[in-house]
Amino acid sequence: MANGTADPQLIYGALLTSAEAMLVNSEAQAALEVALRAQQSFARYGKQDSEWRAWLIAAHASQQLGKNSVAREYALNADARLSDLAQRWGSGAYSSYIARPDRAQLRNELNDFLKP
Repeated sequence: MANGTADPQLIYGALLTSAEAMLVNSEAQAALEVALRAQQSFARYGKQDSEWRAWLIAAHASQQLGKNSVAREYALNADARLSDLAQRWGSGAYSSYIARPDRAQLRNELNDFLKP
């Protein structure tokens, strides 16, 4: 349905959701490919709020595939996009965004990847 709209934000948002579902269903390779495709589009359109999530899904998928060093690299990319987002939005807006329960959970998952 999203493809029928020709709206890049809807199309790549749907891809991101698909990648999440694939990850939950242990379809790690497909999730990785879809997440990276979505990430490239989010980067192109400056959608850092979605791009960091795509990187995190790619990190999870890579971890499921046993590629831990690649997973950490993707997690570092997610963290960099979050830092960019914080600078772009300012501390108030960013704090509200990251305090949302769904985003706080994702941030905690990201922190787990970044632990030494």
